Amino acid sequence: MKKIKNKNGFTLIETIVVLLLVAILAAGAGMGIIAVTQGYLFASKNAQMAQKANIAMKRITLEFQEIITVSDMGSDTITFISKYGTRNIGFDSNTIKISENAIPIAGGDIVIDEVNSLVFSFKNSSGDPWLITDNIQELTGITIFFDLLRTDVNTGNIPFSSTVFLRHNHNTGGEI
Repeated sequence: MKKIKNKNGFTLIETIVVLLLVAILAAGAGMGIIAVTQGYLFASKNAQMAQKANIAMKRITLEFQEIITVSDMGSDTITFISKYGTRNIGFDSNTIKISENAIPIAGGDIVIDEVNSLVFSFKNSSGDPWLITDNIQELTGITIFFDLLRTDVNTGNIPFSSTVFLRHNHNTGGEI
């Protein structure tokens, strides 16, 4: 048997150490990629929810601006007459719905889904609560509050609010 005099290779221990270092670096890079991906998905869902809320608020705002008289109201429902006819807007099974004439809210069209709660606040020109027994001309604004459900992460519900100022009820702010 001949003895090998050239020792230009790697030992088994050196190879194992290099493989362990490469595995640790790969695991760290993988964790970084996962964190970046989760951040992107979180931001994407936030943008989607904000866009849905913006569209819903715009629709409700357009309806409320045209109110002529309010025939019934609650903390999460309102029935009113506008230049478009009789409308109902309210909360039903995690959705905000709108319906026309005598169609109940449950049978209405969905404005936005994944809603946790809806609250309407009616104000007169001095900022005090407006009641349905008050003169319609004293109703100057309706504030809309709703929370969207965020179930994919533990950030809780996301609140949205807007105040709508009426145009066609000859209120103290005047008609446009």
